[in-house]
Amino acid sequence: MIFNNKESIEAALLKVEEIVKTTGNVQDMEYFRFHKKRFERMASTIVKKAEPGALILDIGSHYLHSSLLLQFLGYRVNSMDVGV
Repeated sequence: MIFNNKESIEAALLKVEEIVKTTGNVQDMEYFRFHKKRFERMASTIVKKAEPGALILDIGSHYLHSSLLLQFLGYRVNSMDVGV
């Protein structure tokens, strides 16, 4: 499914939130909730600048929240993070 407006971004964020909840990881859920508005702003910027189907590189994607959100918005996403 491809999302391209504010309501659709909110729907995609809800899908990501549901996935995060299913992990049962409290810290992951706290991180997601703390950064939810940032994810929304990032997604709004990307949908204005790139067509669905575009390839997006998500650097620093430890929790994969941004990667999931962008995939739900119709983008192809490559993710990477540096191990500690």
